[in-house]
Amino acid sequence: MNIEYVALNETAIKSLNHAEKTRLCNKMVNDIKIAFVNVTNNYLRMGGILECIFKTKLYKHHFSGKKTWEEFVKEVFPFKVANADHLRRVYRKFGEHIGDRNIPYNRLLEILPIANEDNMENLLDHAARLPRVRWENRVLLEKGLPNRDDSKSKATFKKGKINIALQKDIFNRVEELLNDGHHFYAVEEAYKIVRKKLKDITGKEKATDAFCNSNYEIIFGRQPFDDAEKNFFEGVKFLHMSIQCFRNEKAHAIAYDIDNNLAIHYISLASLAYDLITRK
Repeated sequence: MNIEYVALNETAIKSLNHAEKTRLCNKMVNDIKIAFVNVTNNYLRMGGILECIFKTKLYKHHFSGKKTWEEFVKEVFPFKVANADHLRRVYRKFGEHIGDRNIPYNRLLEILPIANEDNMENLLDHAARLPRVRWENRVLLEKGLPNRDDSKSKATFKKGKINIALQKDIFNRVEELLNDGHHFYAVEEAYKIVRKKLKDITGKEKATDAFCNSNYEIIFGRQPFDDAEKNFFEGVKFLHMSIQCFRNEKAHAIAYDIDNNLAIHYISLASLAYDLITRK
């Protein structure tokens, strides 16, 4: 990908005075905004320019004076800091490999974690042949990363503590039961919701039937790229088999006390299982 800014020598940029750096930074910002108008064809260009601005710290020389990278992105662009950083990563990973392939941004984000020098060409060829994704790339950048809508579970780590917001459908069903101390029934209901969702998607409630190879595209949106991704798909299947066994145990047992801590761990597992079949 021949982007003129990426070719700029970092030493040469550092030799510029503040006014010259400001003019260069503002020129780059304007070029990104122009590319954003038609982001489907220009996300790699945007990523390359952002990478150059970040590496050379030109963002500190924007009109309003010195600022952090996060402050710069929030002030200047119509997309989030996380999206700017993903554009940079996508450029770094695929900029020299994508060539003439026409691959939506969504697809590149999907294969970003698993692409390496050995499988790169096969992954890009496969992604270029796939049908167009549901999300428009511009909407993706404006609203956030894929599969991060409000119904999904969300986890944060801050000051040594992990906080998990459960998947919305599950939380709405178990919240009152947990508040009333009915932990056994809260766990059972969470498992029921997961199994119902699997049946809604595949027509099969039994995990071993639902996760047959022919259903991979229904559940995950594609067949596995390679053995590593096949292992991931199989892992999701075994997680749902576990949910099935846990739910059957609850269904055939007389209700017994489950402490709050264990109940929340069980329900968090159900939330993960639900999320993993609704990501495509």
